[in-house]
Amino acid sequence: MREDFGSFTHKTFATIRPGDPFKPNWLVEAITWDLQQVAEGRIRRLIITVTPRHLISICASHAQDLSVELHNLCRSFMQSSWYLELWPRTRFSPAKNTESELKITQGARSLRAVDGSPPRSTAF
Repeated sequence: MREDFGSFTHKTFATIRPGDPFKPNWLVEAITWDLQQVAEGRIRRLIITVTPRHLISICASHAQDLSVELHNLCRSFMQSSWYLELWPRTRFSPAKNTESELKITQGARSLRAVDGSPPRSTAF
């Protein structure tokens, strides 16, 4: 799964939506393939634009309430046993493990404003 973004996406979906079937389609496969190419250094620049409800919201959202929900879902799969097995050195900072910020040993996840609302509007 560390080497295959498609499998990682499938496992993440199963973790955050237990019981809901994962329905991959050509768009999800194309996005995960492109992101895999970025991870491997074959693509250096990539812009992905899709209409709502195509699984891309796991990465970004401009609505604050959805951003907070997605951020919390991200935290839940990053704290799952399978994720911690893949990245065993992952540690969460107790000081930065909030609704709007998650600091880990290698990197961080936080929410940023893009629509004029208080910072926390977009999850990156």
